[in-house]
Amino acid sequence: GGLGGGGGLGGASASPLAPVSSAQLHVGGGGDAPSWESGTASELPAADSSAGVVRLPGRPDESVSALCWCAAPASSELLAACAWDGTVRIWSVCAAASAPLARRGGAAHVATYSHEMAALAAAFAPQGGVLFSGGADAAVRSFELSTGGLSAVGSHGGPVVAVATAEPHPSMVLSASLDKTVAVWDLLGTF
Repeated sequence: GGLGGGGGLGGASASPLAPVSSAQLHVGGGGDAPSWESGTASELPAADSSAGVVRLPGRPDESVSALCWCAAPASSELLAACAWDGTVRIWSVCAAASAPLARRGGAAHVATYSHEMAALAAAFAPQGGVLFSGGADAAVRSFELSTGGLSAVGSHGGPVVAVATAEPHPSMVLSASLDKTVAVWDLLGTF
């Protein structure tokens, strides 16, 4: 069957009432720092509770527009957040991958860079180490984590609303724009 229909993936069915692992990034008002809450859906603390919260230093001036997690084994503790104020912020959010998120030693700000207008999308390179982002300024950018180098990858005729990378093609970055185009950027010129 389909979703909620009993067949599920691989023949297994999931109960809609079973606890589901989840996490949420909250950017609070009134000067509160963004926080990352982790747990099961049935165990998440109330919005005013600080139990199980890891504080992320350096909140954006405006709302968060996109999030991405680094999936590379060597840097899987990195979180990037794009914001409507044009900033892209990167944090290291855990110290030990085997510990529950709220007990991993907090969070450390790694870097911040900006687009000229709202930052709308981001994706880490498959190997980690580089973050690609797109924004309302129509620009696709790359940020080298080890050096802090910021480079232009390319530009569209309108806001960039999606950025993606793929492990089978580590030298390529894809971007989509409101100009109705999808671009494939070959960083090594192998096309």
